Amino acid sequence: MIHNNQVNWIGSTQIYRHELRKEFNVSNTSPIRSATVFISGIGYYEMYLNADSIDPSRKLDPGWTTYQKRTFFVSYDVTSKIKVGMNAVGVKLGNGWYSQYLNLTMVRLKNTERRSLYVFLIGPSRLMFVLHVIFEDTDQMNVYSDQTWKGRQGSIIHDSVYNGEIVDARYDHVNWAQVGFNDSLSLWITPEILSSPVNIATNGQLTLQDMPLIRAGLDALRFEVEHGADEKKSYLSKEEIGNIFGASLKDGRVLKPISVSTPFFNVHTFDMEQNMVGWCRFKFRGPRGVSIYIRHAAVFQSDGGLYRDNLRGATQSDTYILSGDPNGEIYEPHPQRDERKGWMSNAALSVNEALYNFDLIKFYLNFLTLIMDIQLKAGFVPDTVPLTFGINPTDPNWGTALPTITWQLYRHYNDIQILRDHCASIRAYAESVRDGY
Repeated sequence: MIHNNQVNWIGSTQIYRHELRKEFNVSNTSPIRSATVFISGIGYYEMYLNADSIDPSRKLDPGWTTYQKRTFFVSYDVTSKIKVGMNAVGVKLGNGWYSQYLNLTMVRLKNTERRSLYVFLIGPSRLMFVLHVIFEDTDQMNVYSDQTWKGRQGSIIHDSVYNGEIVDARYDHVNWAQVGFNDSLSLWITPEILSSPVNIATNGQLTLQDMPLIRAGLDALRFEVEHGADEKKSYLSKEEIGNIFGASLKDGRVLKPISVSTPFFNVHTFDMEQNMVGWCRFKFRGPRGVSIYIRHAAVFQSDGGLYRDNLRGATQSDTYILSGDPNGEIYEPHPQRDERKGWMSNAALSVNEALYNFDLIKFYLNFLTLIMDIQLKAGFVPDTVPLTFGINPTDPNWGTALPTITWQLYRHYNDIQILRDHCASIRAYAESVRDGY
């Protein structure tokens, strides 16, 4: 259904447009047998059909890759969401790793020679979308990403993997992805046809994503904060959260602060007692246009403020501008921290623990594929995968992740095909260390 150059990618090179929508008519009178969406929105995307968020707990999708070599697309069964008659689809795009300024990378050549380069993965964000509908009478129809869609900026003014996001809730529309939506105040413009992120000339591939998902909410660690004794508590129940293997947290896997303090005027700090990977949720009530500034850190200063010197250039913060809803408004910022690269050695050191506790075979098979995508012809591999920081070739402390992970996957699952699939890459790497490091 999806091949590298069959479907248009849409977006904008002129105006930041992260909300894209389209209405379409399903005119066949025969009942719908199946409806499947194939989608890739890079850096990240969220999808809505007829005003409903599709799989809302799924986050930071699709997975991060060396986009020129491999870009993931995802499939959804949306049979229950599509109806005969008019329908509407909406997609929100985020910059993710595709439209980021990345770090200085050192490339080492033949032991002593070095050269420096800056790596840019510059968007703009873009969308590839196909809806494939099959009817009971065997007729079929498709809806594609093309210039019949419309796009606008929306409430997210800025988003960054390192610097958080700025959200102006005054420009948020809850019904923007439903049929008949009419917004005369926003500037909806026809999107441009953009190039595919995949470089076909270098054998790049558009690939169906097949690895564990990142989720917030169901089956994920999550905490919620509501401040004030008169506020009704709405922490998620154990049944709503589900279970997490390898974790032992209280209150149904919901983390609540052990203390709330006010070290400075109009500043509140929430102590979660432990460092974690998670998602926070805030409920605010206040005048329209008031800005809430949220910062994330791992350690307190002696004065009760946050220690942030280790963040280097990352702001690791979010700004939310209130819409003024008298019933209160919910904001869930994206998680932020300064260090989030795919260091090879870290992946190798944690492989046994991850396999025993979380059965992450698909995650690690994907990581091996990403290593091979960026492996040089001479066999060298880099410090980080995808390569955003470090040197290529890396030293063996990091590079031996390739044979180490492959071997541990074979040991855990007794699948000889894993060795067959990666033998050539491991041999090339070993020869590169012998001859050229």
